[in-house]
Amino acid sequence: MGRVLIGLVTGLLLAVPITPASEAASAVDIDSAEKAASAPARTHTDRERRYQRKVFHWTNVARRRHDLPLLHRVKCLRRIAVRWSEHLAASGDFEHQNLNRIFRRCHRARSAGENIARGGVTPKRMVRMWMHSPGHWANILNRGYTHLGVGAAVRNGQWTGVQDFARIRR
Repeated sequence: MGRVLIGLVTGLLLAVPITPASEAASAVDIDSAEKAASAPARTHTDRERRYQRKVFHWTNVARRRHDLPLLHRVKCLRRIAVRWSEHLAASGDFEHQNLNRIFRRCHRARSAGENIARGGVTPKRMVRMWMHSPGHWANILNRGYTHLGVGAAVRNGQWTGVQDFARIRR
């Protein structure tokens, strides 16, 4: 099997500095990765949408096996994850995005985390890889997370997957 990369990041709203909207807007202007993730999304292929749905499914299968509540879909997380996966796939970069984006765009988010991976693997295998890594496992099985957005983009046979988790109050 080819090289597979995985990464994770977690954050809590309490650890996120609160800045006025004008400062937050100017911070976006100086961060090129932020600009890329904020750009209009390209058209997703049916293949990418199927991959995203399967990653979402297998993530909830893992949670069910551990007697945890299933994660729910929410558009704001999905959009963030999809755009970031596209950016990573197109640029070749492999880094986490700033989780402040989740708190700005999903206004009711209280905590957030992210898993990323890249490889020529099936959705089930991608989730299995995350489940065999303690930090990624902790995000997937975090009882505090209520919602999940999944992004996946394919370039040259390599899938770049992004899971964005959040606790979103109702």
